[in-house]
Amino acid sequence: MKKIFFLLILLITFVSFSQEEESLKKWSVSTGIIFAPQGGLDLKNFDQGFTNQTNLFVTLNFSKGKSTFSSFYSLFANSVGVVYIEPIKDNFGWYGVALKGVIEDFNYVGVGGTYSIGNNSAFIEFGSSVTSWNPGIYIGAFVSIFNKKL
Repeated sequence: MKKIFFLLILLITFVSFSQEEESLKKWSVSTGIIFAPQGGLDLKNFDQGFTNQTNLFVTLNFSKGKSTFSSFYSLFANSVGVVYIEPIKDNFGWYGVALKGVIEDFNYVGVGGTYSIGNNSAFIEFGSSVTSWNPGIYIGAFVSIFNKKL
C-alpha cells in the first residue's frame, strides 16, 4: 500500500512539475511553522466518537508554479512526513500525505481537500495506517504561524 501511494505521489509530482508552462517557472524554497487543530472520526469504530488533537509542524517547502512538495516534522506526534499539494480551482486544492513515526512504529497515508483563506486553509482528510486498515476522516485547519522564503 505505501509503495503504491509513494509511486503515485512521485508520478503526480513528475507530471505536474514537467508541464510546459510549469517548467518555465523557477523553483521557490521556503520554511515555516504550521499550527493544525483537528478533529477525527474512526470509521471502523464509530462508538468511540469524535476525537480531537493539535499538531505543530515545522516545514521545508519546494514550490514550482502552482505545485508544492513539502517535508515536515510534527512536534506533538514526533513524526516525519511528506506532502504533495496541488491547487484545483480558485481557493480549492488537494493533497496527498505520508508520514512515519520517529520513535513509535506507525505509518500513515492520506488524501485531503483544502479551502484556502489567505495563508491559512481549512481541510478534510481521509487516511489510514499502512500496517493495518483503520480508516479515519479528519477535519481541521492549517494555520500558518511563520513562513520565510529562503
